[in-house]
Amino acid sequence: MLRTLSPVRAYGLQDVPRALEVCAQDPVTNVFVAARIRESGLVGTRGPLFGYEAGDEAALCWCSANVVPVEAGPRAIAALAAKVVRRRASASSVFGPADQVLDLWGRLERHWGPPREVRRNQLVMTMQTRPSVLGLPVDPDVRPADGRAGHPRPGGGGHVHRGDRLPAVPRQRRRLPGRRGPAHRAGALAGPGRGGAGRLQG
Repeated sequence: MLRTLSPVRAYGLQDVPRALEVCAQDPVTNVFVAARIRESGLVGTRGPLFGYEAGDEAALCWCSANVVPVEAGPRAIAALAAKVVRRRASASSVFGPADQVLDLWGRLERHWGPPREVRRNQLVMTMQTRPSVLGLPVDPDVRPADGRAGHPRPGGGGHVHRGDRLPAVPRQRRRLPGRRGPAHRAGALAGPGRGGAGRLQG
């Protein structure tokens, strides 16, 4: 009996360039996953990133404390959801583009239980001008992150923790990029007390 190969597999170090190509289709919306890929290098045998490849369609799903679909259509969502359920019994949040998140959650909820909160219109915000160009003052309570702050990654950098220093930023111009036009919504689910998603954002 022949077994059909699954279009979904866990991505590893050798898949980093391909994964970043998928994220680059919408670099603003997919910035969270792209940053995690660069930080971790996808090192390990049970990495947190699933990749979907079928014909010309490619998609990703970050599967850790946060579950985040990337460029996933309905067929990809169905295949990725099956892998997510096998990997995790719950998540603190599921977030990303609203259509992808709500479709994914529709397949996860029966296994994880109802969310605490659903945010269907969570905005994605960007800045078109660097704070330093605007002449903004530096907040004395934060500083740029380096390899000593948070978890260092190859080539430097790391997570920004409380006490790290960053420029103070004014109210950002709202811009919601996406494949369907200049306005793109993110949705969110906030999860239950026992398992499920702590927050569902789309």
